[in-house]
Amino acid sequence: MAAPEYVPRPPDEVARVYGSPPWRPESWTAARPADLLARQPLGQRLGRPGPDQGYVLRLARQFEGTLVLVEGESEVDAVAGCVGVALKRASIFGRAPVIHDLTIAFTVWGFLGPASDDLVACRRLLFEEVANPHHYEEARGLVDLVPESTLRMSPDEVRELAARDWTRLVARPDDVPPLAAMDVVAAVHVMTEPQASPEPVASEPEPLPTWTPPPRPEPSAPAAAPPLEPALRPATKAAPPPATPQRPAAKKKVVKKKVIKKVIKKKVVKKKAVDDGSLFARPEGESSETPDEAARRRASDLGTDT
Repeated sequence: MAAPEYVPRPPDEVARVYGSPPWRPESWTAARPADLLARQPLGQRLGRPGPDQGYVLRLARQFEGTLVLVEGESEVDAVAGCVGVALKRASIFGRAPVIHDLTIAFTVWGFLGPASDDLVACRRLLFEEVANPHHYEEARGLVDLVPESTLRMSPDEVRELAARDWTRLVARPDDVPPLAAMDVVAAVHVMTEPQASPEPVASEPEPLPTWTPPPRPEPSAPAAAPPLEPALRPATKAAPPPATPQRPAAKKKVVKKKVIKKVIKKKVVKKKAVDDGSLFARPEGESSETPDEAARRRASDLGTDT
């Protein structure tokens, strides 16, 4: 904020101007320990990284209540599985997710309209509990089932191809990683029944080893204590010193009576001096008359009566 005009300012003050931060002439290089020296690696459970991928959750809200589901399917699982497919398409083009990425993902799996019975039977097992973090591998396998050739199509092309034959939009089990292929096998109900484990044969328990306590040594007779030498014998206790004699109680009473007599004597002398007036006697050369008597005497000497 500028200062008012009446505020004095030094004439040699330099005006403030904008100053840029320090400039580095060298070019920046990725030399930090966690920087990638090449492109993003691809593989199982590595995902499809891209810029601003969290925006896909905001776009997914526009499809709430519009998905066509059958009994046994959950909207949360459908959104979680198709969000991964949409992020894969956005990362292929190197940009943030848009609404067309989610539209293609929902169209491939038939959530935007009526779907065939075989597609419903396939996606019912593929999308089961994929929203749960513990089923992350199943979600990654679901994303790998949609090839890059399908994701590079436009929404209209995917819609036309899905209406004719939806299997052409999904990769075959031989073209995807083993994890996704295992999901496809489970989707077509190729499941083996669990075999009953054979009952364990009861075997006789082995006998426990016996333990024999070691023999105890016989106690030896205690050795006789050697006689104490004269220098080591304890010294006899010395007799306590005689107690100092205390003063008899009668003498204390005599001293106390002397003190009382002295105090009584002082009180008698003081009372006698008060009675005969000797306590208030004036020194020699001073009159014993009171101030009123002295005033009357001076007035009589002057001939006036006060």
